Amino acid sequence: MKIKKILPIIIICILIIFIIAFISSNSHEDKVDVNNDINKIESIKNEMNTTADTDILQVETEYDGREVLQIKPKIQFETVLAGILKNGMPKENEIDDILEDAPTGTGVWIPKQSKDLFLELLSNNGINNFHVDDNGYLKISNKSNNEYSKQIEEMINSDFLYIIDMSGKCYMRDDVSGEIVEYPFEDMDPYQLAEPFSDENSVILVLTTNKEKLLTNDELLDGLLAYAEK
Repeated sequence: MKIKKILPIIIICILIIFIIAFISSNSHEDKVDVNNDINKIESIKNEMNTTADTDILQVETEYDGREVLQIKPKIQFETVLAGILKNGMPKENEIDDILEDAPTGTGVWIPKQSKDLFLELLSNNGINNFHVDDNGYLKISNKSNNEYSKQIEEMINSDFLYIIDMSGKCYMRDDVSGEIVEYPFEDMDPYQLAEPFSDENSVILVLTTNKEKLLTNDELLDGLLAYAEK
């Protein structure tokens, strides 16, 4: 009888030992992977004379197999979003505070400075059944059979958050220095329609203002919807 009582205890102890060993092994492997990543980043930093902090960088492989460093997408996304919310270049030490006002829902969110331009873009394409509410979210005023309207409605009802800024520029981190810089992509290339930034289920689409009128209204909207589908 004593053996029957002791046997389950022995089995439980063995299981506990195996579980502890398994967790310890995985933890060790994770630490090794992290250390390998850090060592690789440091090595590439030395080759490229990169001065950005290691913890905001990740290794990317180019189409030709060459390994380069770039800012982690989440860090870049948050930096760009902070610039949109501030409507100017954010300082390093104020990003966290600025992001407290970031939109947290899903659908389509338009910053105040882009509201009129965006609604004008829709109107120029014959779309007048949407409005922007007090919180910045695009809402459906009434149903429409317009194909553009249907696609936008799908964006509004999706599980994604689409942030649409129509400033033609953004504030992002430089891959070499890690510093926050202005990226005026519209001035650099007037034909570039947008600059996208993604993080999990959210995407920022910084659109051109099309100030030189090089793109037609339908090209702008087609391009916006094409980016949103990616």
